[in-house]
Amino acid sequence: MANCYECFKMGFIKMNLQQLTDEVNNSSYNDTSSYKTIASIQKELLAILNPELDIKNITRIEILKYFNYLKQSGNKPATINNKMMYLSKNLNYAYDNNLIKNKFKIPTIKKRSTKTKIINECEYNLMINYALMNNKKELYQAIVIGYNSGIRISNILSLN
Repeated sequence: MANCYECFKMGFIKMNLQQLTDEVNNSSYNDTSSYKTIASIQKELLAILNPELDIKNITRIEILKYFNYLKQSGNKPATINNKMMYLSKNLNYAYDNNLIKNKFKIPTIKKRSTKTKIINECEYNLMINYALMNNKKELYQAIVIGYNSGIRISNILSLN
């Protein structure tokens, strides 16, 4: 006798979104420290998309509905991308196991890198002069090391 998962694959019974996410969570996240986070993402996904939705009836419209909800809810781009990756993992699992016929392209938000800020020579000289004029030896050393090596300030501060 085939198990429940085999029945889904053979088309004897339909798999809904709730069952799919449960299956993926149990097979991929059950023994991980992120299980609570994944359960929270699953709950939000199922609140937006119908948990009883037959996975064979998932369309780009449902995917975009969830994506737009995440954007309008004030989530940061990284959070939106993480939640969309969860949906992608579920749909890829269904596709790889022949539970759905379509492989979906999941939308994400392209993040602009805002961390890198390079100071120019004038700014460097102003900082050096400030440190020298105010007798701040450690600050002077940190500025010189950081400017010449590109090491992060947190790593500079941890140097002995």
